[in-house]
Amino acid sequence: MNMMLRQLNRIVVMSLAAFAEYLGTLGLRSHDGKAKPAWNRLRESVAKRAR
Repeated sequence: MNMMLRQLNRIVVMSLAAFAEYLGTLGLRSHDGKAKPAWNRLRESVAKRAR
């Protein structure tokens, strides 16, 4: 593998790792299962629509 391909591979791998970390921050609950602020907001919105 030439040097340019190795450098591109390193960039892609680092970018994928950073993207995976970013995806881990999304969602309604944290890694330990605690509700994030968006969870309460979602519950409030659903409750309003259910009336």
